[in-house]
Amino acid sequence: QRFEINPTAVGILVAAGSLGTLVYILILPSLPAAFNQRRPTNLLISYTGMFLGWMGMLGLMYQPQPAAFLMAVYFFQAVSGASQIVMLECLTGVCSSESSAKILGLSEMVG
Repeated sequence: QRFEINPTAVGILVAAGSLGTLVYILILPSLPAAFNQRRPTNLLISYTGMFLGWMGMLGLMYQPQPAAFLMAVYFFQAVSGASQIVMLECLTGVCSSESSAKILGLSEMVG
């Protein structure tokens, strides 16, 4: 579907969404415990968010206005960035090798 949007406005929206995602990922460690669960719960939450983002994009794909679709895209981008950070924590040795193997195996099964 084509939308009559100025390319400059699209660039501004993409930059704003990326900035919002960056801010979310940067403040994630400082957020209350409800946003920053222990492993593997935080990974399961982020993968669930990725699924919801995909479903949101699928459901909003044929809407007449692109704003809701873009919000679903940015939500997906934010939670996928958070899940990558959790995965990198596991791979860089923050966790033991046993818990890393459990988390990676569980995330592959769920994701």
